[in-house]
Amino acid sequence: MGSLGKMASFLLHTPRDGCQYTDLNEAVKIAKDLHRQSSVQIKAPDSLTPLFCKTNYVQLSLIMQEYTKLSGKSLYHHIKGYSEGSYEKALMAICNYTANPLHYFSKHLSEGIKKKNINQVCRVVCTRFEIDLVSIQQDYMATYNREAAEDIRQAFGSSMKSTIEALESLMGR
Repeated sequence: MGSLGKMASFLLHTPRDGCQYTDLNEAVKIAKDLHRQSSVQIKAPDSLTPLFCKTNYVQLSLIMQEYTKLSGKSLYHHIKGYSEGSYEKALMAICNYTANPLHYFSKHLSEGIKKKNINQVCRVVCTRFEIDLVSIQQDYMATYNREAAEDIRQAFGSSMKSTIEALESLMGR
């Protein structure tokens, strides 16, 4: 089983810490360990899986901040420095989500619209509409200076009229 498979198995069997507890000393220690281990390997080590998949997002964010202070570059860019495989892409996605969840989803929405990938657009809208879709739409507007619903309508036109109407309904239009 490769690194991505091990990550998926870990996620399946080990729930993420749901508390909002942070420990600055622990974050500094982990950031130092990550910095010390960096630049020797060709691919991201499997030892990152428990850190990225079990640590609560608030603590992971603190670790990312401490890593940046220590190394002068983000943990995302550290991981990007390895040869890029599916495992590294998954770690980078977790970094992006941790740094700014709303922007993470508004970016995926934008990518789905640009690529005319209705499945990706539906995935974002349908999975987030009861959670934070309004805030994602606000981030989309702030980032792209356009309304997401209008971009969806323009991208998919009349070919998917009923789907677009359903998405717009979920988006509060």
